[in-house]
Amino acid sequence: MRSYSHLSEDERDQIGVLRAAGRSMGAIARALGRAKSHHLRELQRNALPLGGYSRFTPPEPINCAGA
Repeated sequence: MRSYSHLSEDERDQIGVLRAAGRSMGAIARALGRAKSHHLRELQRNALPLGGYSRFTPPEPINCAGA
C-alpha cells in the first residue's frame, strides 16, 4: 500500500503558476512527478469562485451547532 504525502508549499506554487500558464493536468503531474488525480483534488479543493486556483487552503467552516 502506498503512503500519502501532502503537497509542499513549493508544489502548490508550481501548480498555480503552471495552471495560470494554461498547462494541462497531465503536464502539471509530469512536471511535479505526482499522479494526475492528486492535482485534480488540489485544484478542486482550492478553486476560486470565478475560476482559477489559490494555493491557500480555504478556512474550515465554523460549526455553530454546539454553541
